[in-house]
This record gives sequence, C-alpha cells and structure tokens, in this order.
Amino acid sequence: MQANLTTSQRRLQTLAANQRKEAKRQYVFKRLREVGLDWIELARSEANYLPDIIHGGEKIGGAIAGRSDHGHIMIVATDRRVIVIDCKPIFKDTEDITYFVVAGVDITNMGPIYSVTLQTRLGDFKVTTLYAQAARRFQKYIERRCIEHQNGGKDYDPPETTRSL
Repeated sequence: MQANLTTSQRRLQTLAANQRKEAKRQYVFKRLREVGLDWIELARSEANYLPDIIHGGEKIGGAIAGRSDHGHIMIVATDRRVIVIDCKPIFKDTEDITYFVVAGVDITNMGPIYSVTLQTRLGDFKVTTLYAQAARRFQKYIERRCIEHQNGGKDYDPPETTRSL
C-alpha cells in the first residue's frame, strides 16, 4: 500500500502526523501548567519526553516534579495509569503503574519544601519539590482515582465537608 502512494500523498501523511504530534505536545504542556508546574519544569527533558509516551485520549489529572534519590524525576497521574519518568543524558527510564498497586500519597512539608511520597506495592517513589499546589492536586487526584478503582471504576464524588469554627 505504501509503495503505491505518490510523493504528495506521503507528504500529506507526514504533515498530518506532525500536526497530531504537535497537538498532543501542546495538550501535555497546557495540562502540566494547569496542575501546578511552571516553565522551569516544562523545559526539562521529562516534560519533553511525556508527549511521546502518553496514549491518545489519555487525560492528565496531576503531576509532580522534583528531586529524588536518583536525580530529577517527574510523576504524572493520568486517568489510566501513573507514569514515573526519569530522563538522563544517556537513558530514559519510565515506569507505568496501574492504580491497582497504588496505596496512596503522603505529603510532608518543612517550610516551602514539600516531600511527596507515592506509596505502591512495588515500592515508594519520593519526590522533593517546591510546588505546593501541584503536590496537593497530585495527592487529591491519586486518592480519587484509587477510590474509583476500589468502587469498580465508578466516579467518586467526595461529600462536602463543613468546618466548625
């Protein structure tokens, strides 16, 4: 089939593929900004690699980026999985984690520094970051997805809580 295509048809296919790739890249960067990461994190290799590994139709609900024991990493929570990305000059390491093995997220802070720990049955992933808003959104999204998974995939709408003064 490919051998029968004319040069102009191949160029159109290439153009369409490039447009889809650019649209996915724009979506990923827009969502990363919306969940609380700034331009510094968007310039890192983990953010630039994310559009290549995210599936079509997959929605980003939370992300956290910062220092770990192995250097800089990014953890992205989507509607289907949690992705741990560690990009170095020589290699790219990604881990896909289903919500079935996620136990929760723990956040501790000391001043402006937040320590976010994604607890899984496979082990813990700890990230130290300065992005408080991203850390809280990440924690909320992971907890919501874990509860939905426990409920057989049904959407979880947390009850409204009232505070007494």
